Amino acid sequence: MLDDRGWLIERYETAWSIREVATELGVNEQPVGAALRRRGIIVRSERGSQHPRLVDPAWLQAAIADNGTNEIAQQLGVSRVGVQRALTRYGIASPRRYESASLTPPSEAVLRAVWDAEQTIRGVAQRFSVSPTTAAVWLAQIAVFVSERPAISHRELTNAVRKGLTRVEIEQRFKITGRTVVVELHRHGLFREHRQRHVSQRSDS
Repeated sequence: MLDDRGWLIERYETAWSIREVATELGVNEQPVGAALRRRGIIVRSERGSQHPRLVDPAWLQAAIADNGTNEIAQQLGVSRVGVQRALTRYGIASPRRYESASLTPPSEAVLRAVWDAEQTIRGVAQRFSVSPTTAAVWLAQIAVFVSERPAISHRELTNAVRKGLTRVEIEQRFKITGRTVVVELHRHGLFREHRQRHVSQRSDS
């Protein structure tokens, strides 16, 4: 995969961090960064939270009202993780936290048929021309998971949700990707509760 420029661009330019790409491939971050540079793909700063705009809560509040974290990261030339951390630091909630929900998934029967044929997240994503994250979330919604073993136990995730942790805070606490958090929320039947809690928090504010 590190020799496939198209694959690298698709993963990295949809605002994945180097760490997330490395985790998916099961390698450390250094060869991923080297592969990006070798193929002329500009590496965004993983220290994006140091960007002047990301220490300006008023600017962040205005920007997130009209843009998702992906768009802000691309505009500033930083990582999506850097944007998410800045939002968390200032207690600013993103109205687009569940971005994959904006796409209409295929019917369950069609999705299951494609999964049976492909058997990989990447294969499903390519069939529907969506990102692997969107494909993974769609599959989780119909209880189809790549791994039968949860990345987080039901008790741990329930406690995190009941404490009001955001998706980014759950990522950081358990050292997993945002995609994995959403998949595990679906696996454990906690997605709606988590979303409702944060929708309510935004309404109250």
